Order: sequence, then structure tokens, then C-alpha cells
Amino acid sequence: MSSKIENYGPQGPAAAARARQATAAQPNASTGKPAVPVAAGESVKLTGEAQLLAQTGKAASAAPDVDMKKVSEIRDKVRDGRYQVNAERVAAKLTRYEWELGSR
Repeated sequence: MSSKIENYGPQGPAAAARARQATAAQPNASTGKPAVPVAAGESVKLTGEAQLLAQTGKAASAAPDVDMKKVSEIRDKVRDGRYQVNAERVAAKLTRYEWELGSR
């Protein structure tokens, strides 16, 4: 659970109002909401979930879009008639995926 804390510290309400006005014209790119500056001496602590999400995003950005080695292997198998689909495995993975989506 998180709480919004305003007007905390020695700066008082006037400084907080100026900060809100200064950032109102600069929306946060990811949410479209105004960005809130962090003044010197203040800190921000991310939850474990937020840290994991950030790490996942970095890993996804660093990963290649397509594994060309895997594509080449599958293409060769299809061309040679050696590619076989395990319908039970596909069904099991689809069922698990649906279950994971439903449990969120």
C-alpha cells in the first residue's frame, strides 16, 4: 500500500505548490501524469515488484528480437519434413497460460 505525502519537510506548502506548477506542463511519458520532482535530500524507494519490472524491461530491451539460429533450425525441419507438433504439449501450455492469466 502506498500513501501520497504532500507538504512534508521544511519547504512547506508554498514550495510544494511551486513544484506542482513547474511539473504540471511536463507529463510523465509512461503514464501521462505530471512528473513529481525529488528534491535534494529526499529519496524514493521502489517496491520489489517495481524493481523486478525494471530489470525485466532492461532484459527484454537487451534481448534480440528474433533468435535467427532457432528460426533456421525450425525452417530446416519444416523443409525436410522433420518438424512434428506435439499437440498435447501445445494444449498443456495453452491451458497453463490461460490459468496464469485468470489468476491475476
